[in-house]
Amino acid sequence: MRSVCMAVVALLMAASLGVAATMADVAPEKPKAEEPKEDSKKDEDEIIDMPWTAEKVQKSIKKGTEFTYMTLTHPGGKETKDYAVIEVIETTDENCKIKRSRADFEGKVLGEGTESEVKWADFMNPKLKKSKVTVTEESITVGAGKFECKVYKRDDSRNNVPAHSTFWFAKDQPGVLVKSYSFNGMAAVIVTLEKCKMGK
Repeated sequence: MRSVCMAVVALLMAASLGVAATMADVAPEKPKAEEPKEDSKKDEDEIIDMPWTAEKVQKSIKKGTEFTYMTLTHPGGKETKDYAVIEVIETTDENCKIKRSRADFEGKVLGEGTESEVKWADFMNPKLKKSKVTVTEESITVGAGKFECKVYKRDDSRNNVPAHSTFWFAKDQPGVLVKSYSFNGMAAVIVTLEKCKMGK
């Protein structure tokens, strides 16, 4: 993960205006072709809702919250595992400050890490376009335990190259990304939540 959604994510994702053409009423001129309507274009670009609101995320994610993620890749056919820790070190009504660090397989932080501020509306939110996403529900088990999830699958295919991304979000734990899967036509990246410590 390279962003707060570590989302492959990230992590991460406005509607353009359209004006319907008017039809000419003077013969014998042919009527002008109708341009895409604003509502149609807006629907295509609309961002899908997460399982929870920004307000619920703010109430759920406290200072001290810590997520440990494992990223699994297969470069050159060889399996590689990387670990990262996301720690919430400060919160306000508008946003939170997080620290991202590399970690070993036991979750021990390596190095000093990097800090950044994230608005609650953007926390673990890849900003998926509704027209590209299908939503289902699924119960999955990862290193951090068993979670009931809302599953968002996005079609990323282009130029006849199959590609897609899938995100599993905990239904009853606002702000918790449980798993993500990304396939770009050649390789897959899988991110799973290995440890989850909620702040107080």
